[in-house]
Amino acid sequence: MVHALDRLEIGHVKNWYRKHTDAARLDAIVSQAEGRGYKWDAKSGLLLRPVYTDVELPHFNQRDPDSFFPYSSFVSSGLGYTVIDVVFPRPVDFHYHIDVGEAFKIVKGAGEFVLGTFRTSILPDKQIFVPKGRHHTFRPDKNESVEARIACTGLLDQKKEVCVKRFDNVPKWVEYFGG
Repeated sequence: MVHALDRLEIGHVKNWYRKHTDAARLDAIVSQAEGRGYKWDAKSGLLLRPVYTDVELPHFNQRDPDSFFPYSSFVSSGLGYTVIDVVFPRPVDFHYHIDVGEAFKIVKGAGEFVLGTFRTSILPDKQIFVPKGRHHTFRPDKNESVEARIACTGLLDQKKEVCVKRFDNVPKWVEYFGG
């Protein structure tokens, strides 16, 4: 068996996993997700599963204070959007998208989400909308991974994602975001 860690490209993601993650735990996360159709991305260290069939897009309760923006901000048009399922065994870069907004629905796991300077916990069934251009990030709780369905307001182009702060360059994640 080739370990998930050994399948990663050499670089900052692999170095972070070596320092912060038990190899057997990571193997279990990856094996379980691959059994459900996810692909282990050797560059990002995330598990990805594009959604090609018709799906029910997240619906946001406009009175829910944890839905940062009303769902009416999210407009989809036929094939003009991207839907992807992602398992995050690691924190995400503090970043923004110049061309799309994102609607997150947390499927499994727990952690913390940051939108600009606002922070909130994430748990299964939590729904969050991030408008295009808004800085955001999240991290799973220690020894957790977070699984989410992400629906974008347009076609997701990774080349248009702007990294503000790499996840591995934030030594004290909570303090960096004002905690």
